[in-house]
Amino acid sequence: EASALDNSDWIASAVDTAALHRRATLEGEWWPEHAVYLENRTMGGGTGFVLVMPLALDARHVVVVQRGWLPRHQVDPTRLAPVDTPSGRVRVEGVISAPPSQYFSLGDGARSGPVRSNLDWAAYAQELQRDIGPVSVRQTGPDSEGLRRAWDPIDAKIPTHYGYAVQWFALAALTVFLYVWLQIIQPKRRRD
Repeated sequence: EASALDNSDWIASAVDTAALHRRATLEGEWWPEHAVYLENRTMGGGTGFVLVMPLALDARHVVVVQRGWLPRHQVDPTRLAPVDTPSGRVRVEGVISAPPSQYFSLGDGARSGPVRSNLDWAAYAQELQRDIGPVSVRQTGPDSEGLRRAWDPIDAKIPTHYGYAVQWFALAALTVFLYVWLQIIQPKRRRD
């Protein structure tokens, strides 16, 4: 297994999509003023928010971290559960991940403010006034700071895709069979 990537890898700009799913161990300071709560995200059958927050490695380098999930309030869906964000330098363990997925939203979905449907990666980089690269870090470890980190496993749904392939080949074979039957065999039988 490859060693965990660290601050020096990010500072050297050596982290890109080729590093997806590798472990990362970073040290830096949270920027809670740029926290984004992505709404309507599920975990363990519940609906809530994924907290995304920048971690400043130094004065110039920032990594976007998906810190964890928090549940939606049952009565007031706009009320956010409290999250503890430590001040000062922290150590974050995680896995390199793609930016948070884009969910369907009505309108352009390009809202600003702490609660958003989706996170426009390029606009977020401009908001932070930093280059954030093409990947994020999904924080792992035990639930803490008011956040759950029981991320769903990566599922490529390969058996489902095989099923679709079988369906399409069966439909193609049926189309060829019907064409031959209706355009060649049936007219020939009528003539004879």
